[in-house]
Amino acid sequence: MQYKAITEADTNRYVMSYSAPGGMRAGFEYYRAFPITEEQNKEHSKVKLMMPVLALSGTYTGNASLTSMKSLATDVRGGIVPFSGHWIPEERPDFLIKELAKFFND
Repeated sequence: MQYKAITEADTNRYVMSYSAPGGMRAGFEYYRAFPITEEQNKEHSKVKLMMPVLALSGTYTGNASLTSMKSLATDVRGGIVPFSGHWIPEERPDFLIKELAKFFND
């Protein structure tokens, strides 16, 4: 099963947005803030989350989301999304909708 998640029209839209004045700023700021985010995460991770957490990873990215969330929360559910990579909502919206419905109905 092969999905074409990102179309040429999508790519053109990204190029148009990022080519606009200031279009790259948010992306750069996200990475620039990594050191601050890391410190915040260290502080926040001292106490595990008590609410249920859904952690999904794409087939091609491994089980990193589930594994890392288990160290941060007491009730972690989820797993691998078949035939998906990093962009699960775009690549497997059908699967994601089913998982979200199951998670929120529990």
